Amino acid sequence: MQITDAMLERAGFLPGQQVLFSVDYRYGHITITPDYDYRIAGKYVSGQEAEETRQRLSRRK
Repeated sequence: MQITDAMLERAGFLPGQQVLFSVDYRYGHITITPDYDYRIAGKYVSGQEAEETRQRLSRRK
């Protein structure tokens, strides 16, 4: 994960910032954008729910 974090930071994203990965298998494109709507698995969640999920996932390391 540290490599991914470093790559995203180099691309201009801030540490801890929510991002949205979009994969187009047909054309082989990956798009990474800021996720202002806090989506997890395509479902909208509140900022608090997103933070709780982020904390829960960080404990798995």
